[in-house]
Amino acid sequence: MYKNSDKDLQKIKKEIDELANKLIENYFKAKNNLNKIGELYQDNSKKNLYHGSSEQNLKRLEPHNSTHGNYLYATPYKELAIIFSKNSGSDYTYYLGKINDNEPYKLVERIPGAFEVMFNNSASIYTVSSDTFKDINTGFSELVSEVGVDTLSEEYIPNLYEKIKELEKEGFLKIYTYNNKPNEVPFDNSDLINKEIRQQKRKNKEITSHTFDNLIYYHPYLMEKINNKLKELNINFEYKKENIVDIFERKVIESELNPKREQFIESAYINISNTYPELKEILNKRKSFITKSKEEKISILLDKFQMKELNEKYKIDKRSFKEIGNEIVKKHKEKDNKHISTTPSITDLRRERKRRKKEKRLKMSDIERNMHFAIIQKQKMMKQKDNKKEKTKVKKYKSSDNKGFIDVMFGSIISIIIGLIIFSIIK
Repeated sequence: MYKNSDKDLQKIKKEIDELANKLIENYFKAKNNLNKIGELYQDNSKKNLYHGSSEQNLKRLEPHNSTHGNYLYATPYKELAIIFSKNSGSDYTYYLGKINDNEPYKLVERIPGAFEVMFNNSASIYTVSSDTFKDINTGFSELVSEVGVDTLSEEYIPNLYEKIKELEKEGFLKIYTYNNKPNEVPFDNSDLINKEIRQQKRKNKEITSHTFDNLIYYHPYLMEKINNKLKELNINFEYKKENIVDIFERKVIESELNPKREQFIESAYINISNTYPELKEILNKRKSFITKSKEEKISILLDKFQMKELNEKYKIDKRSFKEIGNEIVKKHKEKDNKHISTTPSITDLRRERKRRKKEKRLKMSDIERNMHFAIIQKQKMMKQKDNKKEKTKVKKYKSSDNKGFIDVMFGSIISIIIGLIIFSIIK
């Protein structure tokens, strides 16, 4: 009985050893294959990049003016190129990012219904060579080129939002729709307040009472926090509900004057009316501008800008509201500019001086820049030394003045005493 069991154990052990050897062999084969795939991927990522566009059949891509300068953008990640092919959207409407490289990108909807509007278009993903591209730290895994490049291939995407949903199923993305946010995005989107300030500073723009107009339009529930921030920045202005209504009306008009530029009217309407239900009726009135006739829109615009005298002229004008409306807005701006002084303010002059200094520094080589900063540092030290000397001189003058004053007083007292003695002798 025991002999049989020993034989069985030896047989089982032998089978386990054979299986273990096969597993080890397969593991190293798989590892070798993965390394080869990795090398191929790295090689391809060095050579080729992706650029997303809403335009089809492009044979060449050219740089254009953007946030960072006159550049053409591309990325080694196809999923990012697909997202950037959207027809609209900004930091106010969505968040895109990830904490570490081991997780997929997180695509977060900041306002209700944003994704359905942003990705409601077809797109083409172009493959381009990476030869002319460089990294300028745009904040995403994007590279930029200062020159145009030829396209190597094109992948057509008929529906961008459907493609993005596919990417999530494949594990390339994690989608968070409105009211469902990851930990890194505050539930009330309050991170956008400081982001707005940083953006203004980066553009060398002054923080004013209108800086947060767009933010409060998309996220009206941040009014109190924005007002606190304005107070903190010593800006004598406070947003009120009527300001939100005015901004909403302006956006509605802008959406009709420039239909290609998405203003997310419905999303903003939902957010404002949910935050301030008492404004719903007036918001509906302002929103009704969209459905009005051409003549009614022109009349409202002329009334708003106090230009009623032009009503008869535009009644017989056959052009579209877009053309007439933009002409009215242009005339209103010209009229306004006549009442504004063209003399630059002290703030403008300071800003211009800073801009010129920055431009000068950017043109310098590393050696010139180091020498420039060394000279500035030396000048500061010399100034501090001169200030110290000046203070020491002032102290000396003060002490010598005091000493002189005491000497004069002492002399005067002695003279009086001597005079009194002489007077008493004579008497």
